[in-house]
Amino acid sequence: MLVKIVQLPRFRAASFHVKESETPEHDAWAQLKTWAEPRGLFNNPTVHQIYGRNNPSPMEPRKLRGYEFWVTIPDDYPLDDSVAEVIFPGGLYAVVQSKGIPEMVKNYEKIFSWIQASLLYTPDYPEGYNFDHAPGLELEHHIDPNAQDENTMLMDVYVPIKQRGKRDNI
Repeated sequence: MLVKIVQLPRFRAASFHVKESETPEHDAWAQLKTWAEPRGLFNNPTVHQIYGRNNPSPMEPRKLRGYEFWVTIPDDYPLDDSVAEVIFPGGLYAVVQSKGIPEMVKNYEKIFSWIQASLLYTPDYPEGYNFDHAPGLELEHHIDPNAQDENTMLMDVYVPIKQRGKRDNI
């Protein structure tokens, strides 16, 4: 597994969010696609990048959860009132590429293990962060918005990190 360290820049995005669903990725993707595809935002995935995240993470015992998709847009891109805006502040991430959702699920465990074993980096979550109910700080970059096959689509998994201080290495 190849892990890259990436500094994501600040960006503005249009957000499509489904809060409680048994199929939140599918539902949020349908909203994103309905809005972004006619505007040509799927035509240049280098400029208009698509990120997803759990929001909120799975809620036991109902097993309903949320998912949110972002498509990056220029700061001056007009949004109507029906579309939520996100300003992402940027940050340092450990990144691994996955081919398909089954591999992505396995890579989450691998990348967290890699970070825990790293002498240079540690996970970067705010103190008191609630993994079970807060929006996920991990991002899933959907490289090709036109890819349909969940077993072969390419996705980069981003996990927030920070450099270890001298005390962290003891």
